[in-house]
Amino acid sequence: MNIFIMFKKDFKQFFFTPFGYVVFTLFTLISGLIFYTLLASYVSKYIQFTAVLPSYKINVNDYIVSPLFFNYAVLFLILVPVITIQAYPSEKQGNTFDLLVMSRLSTFRFVISKFLSTGIFLCLLLLVTVIYPLILAKNGTPDPGPIYSGYFGLLLMGLSFTALGLFISSFSRSKITASILTFGSIMFLWFLGWVGDSFRNPELSALFRNLSLIEHYYSFGKGIIDTRDIIYYISIIAFFLFLNYQVLLCYPYTTTTRGSGLGFKQREILFSVLILLILLEINILSSFHFTLWDLTRGKRLSLSTQSIQIIEKVEEPLEVIMFFTEETPGYFEVRNILEEFTRYNPRIKLFIHDPDKEIEKAREYDIRVYGTTVFKQGNKVEKTYHKNEMGLINVLFRFVISERLKIYVLTGYGEHSISDLTKAGIHQFMTIFSEEGYDIERLDLNSVTEIPGDAGVAVICGSRRNYSPEAAAVVMNYFRSGGNLLLCLDPPPAPNHNWFLEEFGIERGDDIVIDPKNSL
Repeated sequence: MNIFIMFKKDFKQFFFTPFGYVVFTLFTLISGLIFYTLLASYVSKYIQFTAVLPSYKINVNDYIVSPLFFNYAVLFLILVPVITIQAYPSEKQGNTFDLLVMSRLSTFRFVISKFLSTGIFLCLLLLVTVIYPLILAKNGTPDPGPIYSGYFGLLLMGLSFTALGLFISSFSRSKITASILTFGSIMFLWFLGWVGDSFRNPELSALFRNLSLIEHYYSFGKGIIDTRDIIYYISIIAFFLFLNYQVLLCYPYTTTTRGSGLGFKQREILFSVLILLILLEINILSSFHFTLWDLTRGKRLSLSTQSIQIIEKVEEPLEVIMFFTEETPGYFEVRNILEEFTRYNPRIKLFIHDPDKEIEKAREYDIRVYGTTVFKQGNKVEKTYHKNEMGLINVLFRFVISERLKIYVLTGYGEHSISDLTKAGIHQFMTIFSEEGYDIERLDLNSVTEIPGDAGVAVICGSRRNYSPEAAAVVMNYFRSGGNLLLCLDPPPAPNHNWFLEEFGIERGDDIVIDPKNSL
């Protein structure tokens, strides 16, 4: 039988009865109610925030788009079991199933037809919701990246639910039984991630989280497309469609003459196990070789290469504990960054506590300020109030290194003094580095022939005299050997250190950079 004819027949089934229209109506009403609730909550929070912090901007994607797509996923969890029961039980009750199964050559087409028709129906449901991002775009400036990735992730998740539901309904005559089993199976795979969070062992926790259906969706909702998540969903789809195909192959030629038993054969079972092992191997390999695409505006969720290298160096289990409420400024920014930490290293576990509701936990860590993040590894505990990648990764870095790095402040040519507390000094500047875990030392260039090898960074801050050839050679040799140099120049007529800048093709500008977030 031509697959197009079979697909056309299966797809029309949704609209020959009131079933399809009822599902459409329910999905539209519930999704609209969810959107309205999230929008009203966003407006309320916007008024609260701007009353206290007029310059603070609430991200529409964090408060509306991401929660909206997560709620769509929950709707799919409820609706897909109801939708897929129309596939095989309807054929069995209509006495057409036996006729179709008897034609073994069309078994594969039969499975694909059912899958495509149900998948297209899910796409139509998603199409109805496009109006909500359009409303946001008309009245605001949402980031389109998480919207695109959110729909892509929802489609993959919905198709995974569909493949699982079709497999279960293929060996059930009762619609109610098929619906309950499908819902229970999806819930089981859904909650595996939360079960994994309860384990202290990072490898065991990562195993359960990697098997969870919802854990692989979170990145799509934030605006990140991860090849590991795509491979996982495709594996789920392929495996359950294959099982569906195997069930139909093993079905008796006529269920009326051989009862309701399934004639499973050892060959089909071995094939199923082999396919499962192959898909598991593919997923394991993908966890080591993967690619991320950050679709967010300004790539705000992408970690730097240096940050990823530091994260991957964490060898012992490390807990990162956020003491935030959702109303705390920077909540979503910090959570997104720390979730990326856990993505690159399963030994890092993230916990989020509301200090108002979990008072004992807040007292345990002596939390006095909202927006505190605690890093804990064994008996070592550090707190930070940073809400950007650099600040958080600097704290993590102190758990990776075995000893504190040194910053050498180069002197001997009229540089600003570390001990000077006035505006002309750099005492406050160096104090920031000291609080970040660095040891600060002066180094007179006139008394050394090289910068020590334990230098994390060498700092030249506002020289008032030109360097001698010997001093310039010390700095140049250090930098060429891979050292880090922070060069701070005063406005003219102070020395411009062209001997260094011209060597590496750096041109000094005299403009002003406005940095309200102090990101530099």
